[in-house]
Amino acid sequence: MLNRQQLKKYRELRGLTTRKVAEYCDISQPMITQIETGVKHLNQHCHDEIIRGINEATKAIEREKRIKKNENNVEKMDNVQTESVKKEDTPIVDEKAAEEKQPKTPKRRATRVSDTKKTNTRKKATKAEA
Repeated sequence: MLNRQQLKKYRELRGLTTRKVAEYCDISQPMITQIETGVKHLNQHCHDEIIRGINEATKAIEREKRIKKNENNVEKMDNVQTESVKKEDTPIVDEKAAEEKQPKTPKRRATRVSDTKKTNTRKKATKAEA
């Protein structure tokens, strides 16, 4: 069993406040402070609860860090993927140069199917008359 000074050092080494430890155990924050300062006596139950609170708070913080790290990694992966897609999909082209390279073709009048049939019929009629 750790004494009150060792218990405080154990908590501080993990970078925890008494408030954070109290969130994860059945002892209030003022009671933890009173035990660490020697105002209240440290019994086995309080010792075990505070140790449990310190360990649980440490695990929770590590879990949060892992989640945040994973989110950052996923975000970086998304950024890399969208950047590569942008590079592939958007060719870098000078619009004026592209227009100059393409030959200009004269515009044709669109013909309708019915116009073509009439022309063929006229040609047949002229051949038959001749």
